Amino acid sequence: MQDKVESFLDFLRVEKGYSNNTIAAYSNDLAQFLEHLQEETGNPRVQWSDISKSMIIDYILELKEKEYASSTVARKVAAIKSFFHYLTSEEIVEDDPTATLDSPKVKKRLPVTLSYDEVNRLLAQPAGSDAPKSLRDKSLLELLYATGMRVTEIVSLNLEDINLASATVRVTRGKGGKERIIPIHNHAVEAL
Repeated sequence: MQDKVESFLDFLRVEKGYSNNTIAAYSNDLAQFLEHLQEETGNPRVQWSDISKSMIIDYILELKEKEYASSTVARKVAAIKSFFHYLTSEEIVEDDPTATLDSPKVKKRLPVTLSYDEVNRLLAQPAGSDAPKSLRDKSLLELLYATGMRVTEIVSLNLEDINLASATVRVTRGKGGKERIIPIHNHAVEAL
């Protein structure tokens, strides 16, 4: 059974371009699911084609009983659904037991925003020193604040992505490699 999981993870890595973090999470989720199946059936050689929708629902209920966060349960269900979709498309299993399985609802929380004073205090933190690390930190904070970029986007930047003359930064995002140009505020340009 593990060989099918490995094939699926390779598919996600190579064909879908998923991040290493996503692949690691899916690997962990599927290993936990497989362990649950082996314990519940008492069969260490249980086959994927033997898995029913009710077995998956039992697993989801167990996760909820163990008080996993709703976002964690939703991710585990997404991993299982994606895996069975893969198994069906590769004709490893005939019927997808997750085809009519609903994903758990995840409560969305509004982000906590910083006040004007909190932003100013944050931006002032690296000030007062001309040390390279302080200048770097000030530049990063100004760029984050000025552009709304994600931390993963900003740490992936290269020098050629920043154009101080036109006050823009070129950002490439995610698995699709979508590129966008973002204007940079004057304070960020000065810091950079």
